[in-house]
Amino acid sequence: MGVAVFVRDITERKKSIEKLKILNDGLVSQNWKLAAQDEELKATLEELSERNFELDQLMYKTSHDLRSPLSSILGLVNLANLDPAKENHLTYLNKIEGRIKKLDEFIKSMLNYARVNRSEVFNERINLREMIDSCIQELEYLDTTVEVDNENIPFRSDPLRLRIIIGNIISNAYKYYNPSAKSYLKIHAIISPLVVEIMLNDNGIGIKKEYVDKIFDMFYRATEKSQGSGLGMYIVKQAVDRLKGSIKVKSNFGKGTTMKITLPNN
Repeated sequence: MGVAVFVRDITERKKSIEKLKILNDGLVSQNWKLAAQDEELKATLEELSERNFELDQLMYKTSHDLRSPLSSILGLVNLANLDPAKENHLTYLNKIEGRIKKLDEFIKSMLNYARVNRSEVFNERINLREMIDSCIQELEYLDTTVEVDNENIPFRSDPLRLRIIIGNIISNAYKYYNPSAKSYLKIHAIISPLVVEIMLNDNGIGIKKEYVDKIFDMFYRATEKSQGSGLGMYIVKQAVDRLKGSIKVKSNFGKGTTMKITLPNN
């Protein structure tokens, strides 16, 4: 009987040790999960804090950039009303038109910002050449060439965001062309089953080396010639990120800029 009790006692101890080991393994697993959730929560809070900071900037800058041209328009209207010389009214109207165009450009930038960040990504088959051609507008000062390799390969992406990306970069090439050179914009796209690469090369005024890494910041203007909203390249980067792509910039100040966009072919 004594041997049986001893064996039974040993067996019970082994079972208890195994239970404790299982419980311990469970606690270790739970600790790992909690640590991972804690890291995820920290990352979410950091992202939320960054978003709140961006929204604060956005609200402040939006109110300023909306009020400024409106105040200017009201001032021009008052001047026109006070000026007895009717022949000067056309000058006032032209200046008012310029302010309205600036205001319209800023509102379009805000709409693009909302579309890029709020709307869902919907991939559709895209005719890349047709989309690029449709984005080439007001390029009367630029000699523009478009080359698309492997057009027979189907390309799928989000047309809304892709149009915003290409349109904003083309618009920048137009805004910052070099008046002292025969300006050009060369667009070369390469489609493959996995990705599409789009290179946009111009010989515009370029970007100084110390500013290249900042051009994707919200409201950043790289040159004194900048007259836009300061949101264009920020929106481009947001759109590229939403499409899980990448964008690289090389620029030689006074000689031109090259941008390379790589996007997945969905």
